[in-house]
Amino acid sequence: MRPAEDGRPPVRQAKRTTAEMGMVRLIFLSLFLLLVAAGALALRSCDARSDNPVPEEAPLNAAVADVIVGLPNGATLVAQKGTVGRQLIEWLAMNDGKAMPFELGGKEFLPGSTNPTVEDSGRLPRLVMMLKAYPDVDVQILGHARASGDERADIALSEARARFVVDRLRKEGIGEDRLSAKGVGSSQPLPPDSPLRAGGATDDRVSLVLVRRAAADR
Repeated sequence: MRPAEDGRPPVRQAKRTTAEMGMVRLIFLSLFLLLVAAGALALRSCDARSDNPVPEEAPLNAAVADVIVGLPNGATLVAQKGTVGRQLIEWLAMNDGKAMPFELGGKEFLPGSTNPTVEDSGRLPRLVMMLKAYPDVDVQILGHARASGDERADIALSEARARFVVDRLRKEGIGEDRLSAKGVGSSQPLPPDSPLRAGGATDDRVSLVLVRRAAADR
């Protein structure tokens, strides 16, 4: 078809061009609406995630609770389940009025001396934290010694070890009226089948007796 004499395109071609432009506008409008809808869905998904706890965190929280314990004074302590430290905390939290003996862990001193071992360096600070969190609990420190064949020497060494621990607790802020020391020499060795023995514990050690004060004495 030839163009009109005035230079304008034929009417049919103009209508086709107008239809194509309308289709393009419709496509762009559809894409815009799709983008808006996708954005709205993303926002709703974020809101739902922020409102609901993530299920995967539950096992992690349970694992943390098996290792870290919160104390009544707000302090936290690393004490894994099954350890002596965890047993101490569980007894303290029970509010039991009975006296309860505990091993501190064994091998607190170098043989024949009152010089502390590396193992002891982490145990007493944890004991201090527990006693500060439970001020209604008194503690008796029992000193022990390996049997040397000289009972008097064993008693003297065990008493010196008990006093050493009491002095350290007192310097860390535990009231002197809550502390007592006693040496038992080699009369109370760890049993041969004790799990502590399997872990390398020796009778160069101290043990504890915890007693909760009566309400009238607090």
